[in-house]
Amino acid sequence: MEIINADAQVIDNQFVHNRASNGRGTVSVFYSTLNLARNLIYDNTSFYDASSLYLYFSSPFTVTNNLIVDNQSTHYWTEHQAVHVRGSHGLLLHNTIARNDNTYGVLIDKGATVTLTNTILVSHTVGISVTTGSTVTLEPTLWGTGEWSNSSDWGGEGSIVTGTVNLWGLPGFVNPDGGDYHLGPGSRAIDHGVDVGVTDDVDGDPRPYGPGYDIGADELTVWRLYLPLVLR
Repeated sequence: MEIINADAQVIDNQFVHNRASNGRGTVSVFYSTLNLARNLIYDNTSFYDASSLYLYFSSPFTVTNNLIVDNQSTHYWTEHQAVHVRGSHGLLLHNTIARNDNTYGVLIDKGATVTLTNTILVSHTVGISVTTGSTVTLEPTLWGTGEWSNSSDWGGEGSIVTGTVNLWGLPGFVNPDGGDYHLGPGSRAIDHGVDVGVTDDVDGDPRPYGPGYDIGADELTVWRLYLPLVLR
């Protein structure tokens, strides 16, 4: 999907198993405003550097409750990214960015100013990279451990404020090899988020469930918490 010079609302879609021999990102947005919410961006292949989401001088933007997982880029450049924000200003709220076959989970450059809140950002070479002249504020963030760890969680010469709440642990996805990136009962993300006024999750289930907000796109709700018991 390519959006140019628009006031765009991209809500409740599934971008799954797409293959592109050209283009930049599964969703590419140029010179636009954007509300991207409750989308699944899964197992897509893009030729250029951004495999999943490319924002080019598009402000303001709000990216909320999206699962951005298992995407890849095939360009011969050695560095790719799942999410690339260039010269844009906006918010990423309650997103799960996991196991994309890219150098960076998120790359921020060309003077962009971005806030990432309640983010699961796991299993990349570098979780987030910020270039000179760009600014990123994160809190809270779940960085993975074990097989879900990033080789480096953050890097670059830009301004990175990681905040006071950084968590390292297993995201505890239900069945990631089968494409299910909902949270399981043992996830480190449960109840560790902050209130940013998001009242639902990627499935439209209410937030919060329990004493706190879950980090990432999914909120573990009672029906999924007890589903394994029902199926026994």
